[in-house]
Amino acid sequence: MLGPLVALALAPTAHAGAWTQPPGHHYVKVWSRTLVGSGIFTDTGDIADLDASFVDTNLQAYGELGLTDHITAVASTTALGFATHRDDGTAYLGPTLVGARLGGRLGSLRVAGELRAGGTPPVGDRPLGGPGQTEAGPYVYQPAVAGARAEGEAQLGGPLRFGWWVVAPGVRAQTADVVPLAFTTFAQLGWSVSERWTTDLHVSVLEPLSPAQDPGVVNAAGTGWTRYQGVGLAASRWLDPQWGLTFAAEGVVGAMSNAATPTLVLGVEHRTR
Repeated sequence: MLGPLVALALAPTAHAGAWTQPPGHHYVKVWSRTLVGSGIFTDTGDIADLDASFVDTNLQAYGELGLTDHITAVASTTALGFATHRDDGTAYLGPTLVGARLGGRLGSLRVAGELRAGGTPPVGDRPLGGPGQTEAGPYVYQPAVAGARAEGEAQLGGPLRFGWWVVAPGVRAQTADVVPLAFTTFAQLGWSVSERWTTDLHVSVLEPLSPAQDPGVVNAAGTGWTRYQGVGLAASRWLDPQWGLTFAAEGVVGAMSNAATPTLVLGVEHRTR
């Protein structure tokens, strides 16, 4: 549920949806994401309590490398995760994607198109502890669903007196039968608080274009068929011109077939200066 954070060239961060990196410049972020909870959004959008809690932690990374003035290579990966539920646990691997952003100026605005491709390997792609039951029906907790994935976005951003804004509608396709073609949208409003601090408020939306193949069974991990509208608040504290710490909290304000618990993020950033 996390989109990449973005920034202006003169702000204390150095990565940007709609903005491209200068040739040879880079931005890298490595972070942990943790879910702890015992509730889900059902396939009707109601919240139900599970018969057992879950804990799901993974390590993720995102990077950008400027190839030319208008082309930036991008890559992301969920390098390793571990999830437990109903006295069962597994290590898993999430999606790894590589791609490129092609962008430029349109007056004071930044416009770009971005394509990414990759997939999730068959490591840890199984329900933990077997099917469970809520008052709304059966569920599983499956932290990974194997399959190839392709994503595309149109990105538009611009400067503000106090920071920046970005809107990025897109589409996501996967080969796994349980994950349909979906529209995605990411929007962000950022503030350059000082040379050391930036913060932003962002919204993520995923809208599947077909109904669930088995609507009676919910995947509480949100890795199968899901619909959601998420909101997050993030902050970066730059220790020096190149190294920073990032903190974020993400929540789902409305969803179907997803975890009903906040996501906590803690990471490290590095950039070219």
